[in-house]
Amino acid sequence: MSPRCRLAQSASCDPLHIASVALALSLNDDIKRGGCHERQIGRRAYAVCGVLLVGCATGAVDPKKPGDEALTCPQIQAEIDAQDAAARREAGKARSLEAGASAYQAAEWLPVVGGVLSLVDLPTDASGARAMARAGSARDDALIRSDYLHGLQGQRCTQAAASK
Repeated sequence: MSPRCRLAQSASCDPLHIASVALALSLNDDIKRGGCHERQIGRRAYAVCGVLLVGCATGAVDPKKPGDEALTCPQIQAEIDAQDAAARREAGKARSLEAGASAYQAAEWLPVVGGVLSLVDLPTDASGARAMARAGSARDDALIRSDYLHGLQGQRCTQAAASK
């Protein structure tokens, strides 16, 4: 499998990782062809990075779940309440991790300590930045589902009230 195929199939959508791999692949191709002009390298790297970043950004959440069509008005309201509670819980997690992540990131600016902290943080998430991002993403997912359910509630419950 070619390096481009492996990059396209990788689960990592870290923009820095994608940009560095794309630039390395672009440089490798130019060097193999015998030409290594700055203008060509820059254009190709921007094009490759742009395509890959757009691919990573399209991972939208589908708020629908199997069985949503069979939910009654009280069940929809209960699900909305559960999603709102989940969103509040995840937002609280993100807020609780924010101070530690900010302090950790500030310490990474120190010359020697920062390098050690960066090395420790890569495999362990000692700063909590990735956990904070996951909590924020989970909160967003819950809010998207809640918004979808509010729309479903408006449609379904007004139809049920009109048919009575």
